[in-house]
Amino acid sequence: MEIIRKDQVYFADKDRHSGVFELFNLTDFPVRTNDNIRKAYLRKHCPAYVKGDSAATAEIAGHMDTAVQNGAWILRTVDGIPKLEDNDVRSQWLYQCGKTFTTVQEAIEFLESL
Repeated sequence: MEIIRKDQVYFADKDRHSGVFELFNLTDFPVRTNDNIRKAYLRKHCPAYVKGDSAATAEIAGHMDTAVQNGAWILRTVDGIPKLEDNDVRSQWLYQCGKTFTTVQEAIEFLESL
């Protein structure tokens, strides 16, 4: 199997009105990393956020109740999640499906129950 290089991949966009095609090379698009996505999300939802800034942290903390409710909903509705007794298997499963926040959710629920 031959692997295609980025400079060999093109996307075409056709203008509906004029019928003109515009070609875009895959190299025209920046590589997105998890870190880039996370920073963009923070800029969108909390533009004043600077790591360690108490005002921005307070703004984020203001949404704690909603985050806890959403996390609990995910835990109730996600299919195939291993039980708590299988902690290593569960952690690996959550990591692979991008739901590692659920372990934080469970920690919050545990601390609130004390």
